[in-house]
Amino acid sequence: MKIKVIAVAKELGLKVTEVVEIAKEIGIDAKVEGEISPMDAAKIQEYFLSNKHTLEKENESLKDRIKYLQEKLLVSIDELIQEKFFQKLKEYEERIKQLERKNKELKEQLGYYE
Repeated sequence: MKIKVIAVAKELGLKVTEVVEIAKEIGIDAKVEGEISPMDAAKIQEYFLSNKHTLEKENESLKDRIKYLQEKLLVSIDELIQEKFFQKLKEYEERIKQLERKNKELKEQLGYYE
């Protein structure tokens, strides 16, 4: 009696291609639309379940890393926005000073004194 690879995948909550990859890792010849022996199905299930805890820990670690990087990215973006804002503010302040000097020069030329 043979078991369809898709049935093993459904039982484990995996994609068929993932079951085939696991099978290859442990030396079992399996194809996406193929069948395997009950002994091979049990080996795949045992391998998956024994490694599931490790995979879940790695997944949690990756999630934490992603969260950390997202937070760093948001901080970096925020800092960039603030930097650009203050740069523009400084440019505007300098432009205002230039216009005030120009205004003062024009008033002096025209004889207006404050």
